[in-house]
Amino acid sequence: QSHLSPYLYCASICIAEYGRDPDIIPMLMGMFSELSAAIFAALKSPADFTSHPDVVEEFFFLAARTMAHCPEPLVLNPLLHSLLQCAAVGMKLDHRDANSGILTFLENTISYGLSLSPTTAAGAEKQAVRQALEQAVVAEGQPIVTNLAQALLGDLPAYRLDNERGSIAGVLFKLNELCPQLL
Repeated sequence: QSHLSPYLYCASICIAEYGRDPDIIPMLMGMFSELSAAIFAALKSPADFTSHPDVVEEFFFLAARTMAHCPEPLVLNPLLHSLLQCAAVGMKLDHRDANSGILTFLENTISYGLSLSPTTAAGAEKQAVRQALEQAVVAEGQPIVTNLAQALLGDLPAYRLDNERGSIAGVLFKLNELCPQLL
């Protein structure tokens, strides 16, 4: 196990508790950015993912909570592209809890995009957020879709075929709604 896991868990709790407070969100996003930089430095290769599944698990549960509680600043941050790339690599990890964290992050991300429906009377700002999210998913989504298909075929671990939150079926279904061109 890594020494980073407890910090990631603590940050995740902070996001869950204070992520809806507009005065605190900038500090939380700063914390998330700093932790992400540390994680990306630690997870440089697939072997690093295998050696530190606890870090992968906690990092993606942190990212999932960020998408659930204060998604807009993350969607508008270039960091989203790196998170999606990291998720694609992590999906190949044969570790139940790490896979759960990744799938939860992906499902929360796509669900947030769907909540910004273009048919609602949302303002131009919300439509810009949806557009940014769709662009990130389209740019980084093909390896994720390939991994989901490989999991269904048995070529990659498939711990959560169907689940209430964070499942292969849920991610594919919602991806089809948000960005059908990926499937």
